[in-house]
Amino acid sequence: MKKFILAFAAAMFLFSAAVYADDIKIVADGRPVVFPDQQPEIVEDRTLVPVRGVFEMLGFDVGWEQETSTAVLTNNEYEVRITIGQAVFYTNGIAYELDVPAQLINDRTMVPLRFPLESVHFSLQWDNDTRTIMISDCDDHDHHRGHGHAEAKPIANVSINGRAINWVSGAEPFRQEPNIMVPLAKTIEELGGTSREDETPTGKVFVYQYNNRMLFVKLDSMTYAFIDEIVDSYEDAWPNNLEELPLQRNGDVFIPLADFVMAFDIEYGPARDGTSIVLITS
Repeated sequence: MKKFILAFAAAMFLFSAAVYADDIKIVADGRPVVFPDQQPEIVEDRTLVPVRGVFEMLGFDVGWEQETSTAVLTNNEYEVRITIGQAVFYTNGIAYELDVPAQLINDRTMVPLRFPLESVHFSLQWDNDTRTIMISDCDDHDHHRGHGHAEAKPIANVSINGRAINWVSGAEPFRQEPNIMVPLAKTIEELGGTSREDETPTGKVFVYQYNNRMLFVKLDSMTYAFIDEIVDSYEDAWPNNLEELPLQRNGDVFIPLADFVMAFDIEYGPARDGTSIVLITS
């Protein structure tokens, strides 16, 4: 009897959640968005919406990359790339976070809409009386944005000579106040350098080489070493102290940007949009 009651309660919860999501209406620039097959759904207390119907209504072309399971949304100004299973998406090469990862439901790419839309200069407002999400162009961006919601903000993005980098999902640069942490292997690769791992008597050392300089990092040590010539071992380099303990994410090693640019003698500065850092190598 208890199992029956639990099963019935679970079924009623799913039914009520589905009704709740189906009851939501979306209006884009004054026009209702019609979803012919897949309707909005609630996942982890977030309303996920098929991106195709909404973005096509706003004038975007919607494509699909099968190899990477990525929806690609483009118009004359923006390219938005949303990959299934990832909580990071890219607009014009700049990384942003999603509330919950993008999901494929009934062959439709489903996302929480706010941040992807804000990244292309649209705003969302919620009308609780009519249960309607209203999407409008942000001619006056701050005036139109709904109250009580976080604005879409880029993850700490790093580019090279103004060239955007397609970071490995889950291993993008990120802010760990007061520092920006950068993934070493991917950044060195984009600069045209090399990386490797060495086993030493004192443990594993990650070695990075670029522009006739070398950087040595140990995961469990605040001490790193660098040298402006090619040497054979960690012991031959000059010790220095990191501002943060290095860490690993999704197969890459991160250290503070300030330590990285000092080791390789790279200039850097803010991008024109004020949201990212540009490494200047020439």
